[in-house]
Amino acid sequence: MEFFGDPVPEGEHLGHVGLGLTVEQAGGAAIIAAHLRAIFGGKVKIHSATRPVGGHAVPWYTATYIDEDDDSAMLFGWVSETDPEYLAAQHPNSPIDHPLSRKQYLVWDFKPDRLLDNVVGLTLALEASELAQLAKELHAIGWTVKREDSGFAAIGPDVKITVVPAVKKGGLQRIDLRLIKQVPKQEIIFGDAKLILEGRSGRFTFPEVK
Repeated sequence: MEFFGDPVPEGEHLGHVGLGLTVEQAGGAAIIAAHLRAIFGGKVKIHSATRPVGGHAVPWYTATYIDEDDDSAMLFGWVSETDPEYLAAQHPNSPIDHPLSRKQYLVWDFKPDRLLDNVVGLTLALEASELAQLAKELHAIGWTVKREDSGFAAIGPDVKITVVPAVKKGGLQRIDLRLIKQVPKQEIIFGDAKLILEGRSGRFTFPEVK
């Protein structure tokens, strides 16, 4: 989870949501791009990124996404594949058993004293066109997508994304969390956002962007 406050970064707008997914098999991003092109045609793009390590740029990841002309869109999603040599360059003295694994990627940042285990659910409010597109995207990459009223629920590996129609401009409404250990009920306020922790679960709630 990454949050940006005021001022909004250049090129972004208030309430904009980025949804990044990863693959853990070599060539997975290209396979997903092919599935997406069968639906969205030439709007599907591939992007490769590098990152400075030890004073020089090394390959970091390859991502596929749908290029949209509408800068006011609430959601931007992508699927990325870590370069198999990246972690070895970043951590040259550490064993790298699974170079494409998200768990391996994050192991150096893991702090056992922190409460958060994982994000297990997202709720988004989207306009009809974005809602329909995301449903097609998630279905194309192999998620189970079930229509619910005017929205849908999509089930992926250890996570559920629920999408409802936007009442105003839409945006991220809720993040469901799994905690590492039991905690008493507590409520923490971050501006307009609210974090509620209880037992082995938590939830971040956000007001819809006006």
